[in-house]
Amino acid sequence: MELMLAGAGGCTAYDVVLILKRGRHAIQGCSVKLTSERADTDPKVFTRIHMHFTVRGKGLPPRWWNAPSR
Repeated sequence: MELMLAGAGGCTAYDVVLILKRGRHAIQGCSVKLTSERADTDPKVFTRIHMHFTVRGKGLPPRWWNAPSR
């Protein structure tokens, strides 16, 4: 299950970078920190996943800083 979580983090980080590059932003790096909660009983699926992205670059618009998740 941890590999599924890591895959989801890597895929979404790639999407974030791709979206910003399409907007012609100078991205220098992106990292994502993942935390999750799982069910106590079988099947122990993820019940909550939190992704915290850190994007580095020059001239990033302020609307991307601390943007709330939906």
